[in-house]
Amino acid sequence: MKHKLKKEVKPKVGKSILIALMFLMVPCLLYASPGDTLWTRIYGGDGEDDYALGNCVWQTADGGYIIAGRRGMGIDDRQAVLIKTNANGDTTWTRKYGDGLEDTDGYEANSIRQTADGGYILAGYCGIGTTEREAYLMKTDEFGDSTWTCRYGDSHHAKCVQQTTDGGYVITGDNNPDNDEIPLIAFLVKTDSNGDTAWTRTYASGEPEVNYAGNYVRQTSDGGYIIAGFKRVPGAMPWDPPTMYVLLIKTAANGDMVWTNTYGEEGATSWGYSVQQTTDDGYIITGFVGGGYAAPAEIILVKTDANGDASWTQTYSGDGSYEGYSVQQTTDGGYIVAGCKAGVGFPPPAPEALLIRTDPDGDTVWTRTYDCGSRALCIQLTDDGNYIVTGSKQGDDFMISNTFLMKVEGGEFTFGYDYLPGDVNMALGVWPPTVIGGDVTYLVGYFIGGGQESCLLDEFWCSADINGDCVIIGGDVTALVGYFVAGGDLVPCPDYEPLWPPVPEEAPDGWPNCDTPVINSRIIPTDSIE
Repeated sequence: MKHKLKKEVKPKVGKSILIALMFLMVPCLLYASPGDTLWTRIYGGDGEDDYALGNCVWQTADGGYIIAGRRGMGIDDRQAVLIKTNANGDTTWTRKYGDGLEDTDGYEANSIRQTADGGYILAGYCGIGTTEREAYLMKTDEFGDSTWTCRYGDSHHAKCVQQTTDGGYVITGDNNPDNDEIPLIAFLVKTDSNGDTAWTRTYASGEPEVNYAGNYVRQTSDGGYIIAGFKRVPGAMPWDPPTMYVLLIKTAANGDMVWTNTYGEEGATSWGYSVQQTTDDGYIITGFVGGGYAAPAEIILVKTDANGDASWTQTYSGDGSYEGYSVQQTTDGGYIVAGCKAGVGFPPPAPEALLIRTDPDGDTVWTRTYDCGSRALCIQLTDDGNYIVTGSKQGDDFMISNTFLMKVEGGEFTFGYDYLPGDVNMALGVWPPTVIGGDVTYLVGYFIGGGQESCLLDEFWCSADINGDCVIIGGDVTALVGYFVAGGDLVPCPDYEPLWPPVPEEAPDGWPNCDTPVINSRIIPTDSIE
């Protein structure tokens, strides 16, 4: 039996609810000060053998955080490190990897993500000395205990990892040859869920002595990938300085290059460190231009369309050298950039962690610096509308460093629903309804597969449409992923009436019968049936 659905269904939101939400927001508007530090935690760095650096942070499903980085002062004694904290930044556990391995002297973790099974995937490099390096992926359980490790290629350095919608992983980075005459080449490795290589792609210009490097990768809404890094072009004459360009590489789902674009000016030194696909299917990239003992750097922020053509470019500078390492789109369509304000000169003054909040056009909303001696290397939006930042902080001894974690007031909009859709398998009569990683993976896969054209799926509504406008966009999926990261336990919605399947007998009386078309993928509002 098929049921016809009305072509247009508008959400019914009572004025009293809107007024209540406005009153709830008033205290935040009056007292919240975006950019204020909520708390800061310092980890490690208690001696020369415990040099600590936080490269990446991710909010975990229990509301806490996971940090990936390294410890160890020398090249030959580095260890990859994971630090798991609770929601307040207090350490839950710490794991070190690489100690005592016979075939390698150094490990470093550059990137971390929580996986759909509750464990973690980290990427970086391992090697002996400065030249014999291999990229690696390490999968751990929820307690940080390693379940498998895979290595990829000689002289490779993995910079970033992401779990893909098929449950596998993708990593990017560049080769790190011991011969400076060999051009640097960006790579992309796609694996299955066990880390076994599905395919490997390398990207180069084909021009002699021209370098490509990959620093960051994300899967895009069409199932392909976007890589940010840099392109190095030698000067026309041997004594001319090289030009460095911010580099963006777009690939198909199989890793084949679709297009490549560079941003920057000839004769300048520009680096690309972070990229994110934006809600309009374009991209936002950050990095910095310039830098050195005498020349201060400027943070660069480039917004592009879906084809990589620049819509606008903004630079940010001040007293000192500004460096950008991480960017995220904010809930109002603007951007938050994390980096540092470094001193200029030799010896350089101590750096300061730096955040820059912009509007959708890249114009500065506010700028804040934090903690003398620190560098912010990674920023993420948290489920409560704030920011979490990690990086390094100098100790009392200039040569000693700590890992820091900082929670910052963001003032971002958060979804005020007690119930969000997303429990795909509730169609099987599972009670109570719970969102798990598999649900989120399914919804993300549906969106990437083209679901944004309609909220209908097999004659039913797709639960990725959080606001009932029958259009699924990146923001809908981001909300669901954020909800899952926040814990994912659904509060039963008292306002839905199921079409199919029947409500489990254990369900509360009157559940579900919602007054809005925000629904489960196997439950639709009765007022949409003719």
